[in-house]
Amino acid sequence: MKVSAFVLAVVAQVASAHYFFDTNIINGNSQPSFKYVQTFTRATKYNPIKFSSNPAADIRDGSFADGPGLVYMSRAPGDNVKAYDGSGDWFKIFEEGVCTSSSDFTKKAWCTWGRNWIAAKVPKNTPNGEYLFRAEHIGVHRSHINQPEHYVSCVQIKVVNGGNGSPGPLVKFPGTYNATDAYADFSIYGGHETFPFPGPAVWNGVSGGSRIRC
Repeated sequence: MKVSAFVLAVVAQVASAHYFFDTNIINGNSQPSFKYVQTFTRATKYNPIKFSSNPAADIRDGSFADGPGLVYMSRAPGDNVKAYDGSGDWFKIFEEGVCTSSSDFTKKAWCTWGRNWIAAKVPKNTPNGEYLFRAEHIGVHRSHINQPEHYVSCVQIKVVNGGNGSPGPLVKFPGTYNATDAYADFSIYGGHETFPFPGPAVWNGVSGGSRIRC
């Protein structure tokens, strides 16, 4: 998929209160399921990534998305994204947490609440090339017991008409998140608090990165 500083959205499909991102939208046009989206080799598509696990407690029919949305990009070696396994360097281009601090912090306060999509604009100064676009939602309803749930999918994109920016800070997956990070021990049950986003600051297409507070 070719993009030129456009807003790219990924749409989640729900299964047993868990979900995975299988569809992308560009310029308002929805693509078929798993077109440009790297598919899974496992039978169960959603499989949230957690530091600890209690599968029986994780099946919560009727649950919604409380928690932040994040988007990263990683340029494929040799600009061959179809062969890229994501083991290279990643930079963050978007993060969203709380939109309405006066609302219920366990539900509607979060920007992602009641939504099945995450959207981010590729910075216009991103160098041309082929990239993985990693969309991630973190369910934080069990973070207070060190069980944040990460739902991740990657879209294959080609940036055209880009710029000569130097994306950063650069990180790798796995290794960027740790069980001892503040977000992994964060409670939504004591009222509004500033959410400690994991990972690096957001690259805004200029230099370095910037962090939002919410």
